[in-house]
Amino acid sequence: MKTAWDHFGTVDILVNNAGVSDPRGLRSEHSEPEMFEQIVKTDLIGLWYCAHAAAQHMLRQGHGNIINISSIFGHAGFEGRTPGYFAAKGGVNQLTRLMAVEWADRGIRANAIAPHFFDSEMTHDILAESGMLAYLEGRTPMRRIGQADDLPGPIVFLASDASKFVNGIVLALDGGLTASSGFSPGPFVSDEWDPDGRGHPLMPGTPW
Repeated sequence: MKTAWDHFGTVDILVNNAGVSDPRGLRSEHSEPEMFEQIVKTDLIGLWYCAHAAAQHMLRQGHGNIINISSIFGHAGFEGRTPGYFAAKGGVNQLTRLMAVEWADRGIRANAIAPHFFDSEMTHDILAESGMLAYLEGRTPMRRIGQADDLPGPIVFLASDASKFVNGIVLALDGGLTASSGFSPGPFVSDEWDPDGRGHPLMPGTPW
């Protein structure tokens, strides 16, 4: 942040976009505590470090705009697993609201974007081969997941003066998925992702 300040003379916009998850899709009872900690440290604590550093400059100059990248998984319980990711993104949503309320009278706006699954070079093959792509498209009212060109518009809107009276929102970018509500009880195609069977639920009588 100091490098940006020294170079540009201002820190106007922060897009908090760093994040990790666990691609194995394990059920929560099989997910290691170490993985939970790693995800929360990056997706929530790391995000706070960046927001806190940016705020030192934004508060002193009297204006600034923070855009946190959250997830639909911060909104409710969905098929997707990875408890650390759900916890971190729920924390991101609440932290966004706190920053929006606490810093608004000193010129900082804070909002978040909560994307659906997005089709990318990193995710396309595993989503298609696992059957998750068809599953997600079937549950989404627009019958597709996100594409790369769905992201810039909302980010530019929140970063610009077009949203100058928008503060403390978590904007769902999800084709209507969260509006549809309802948790699907499964079975889930992601149960077959893990060769050791950790996608399958622990039930009464399951051996240790």
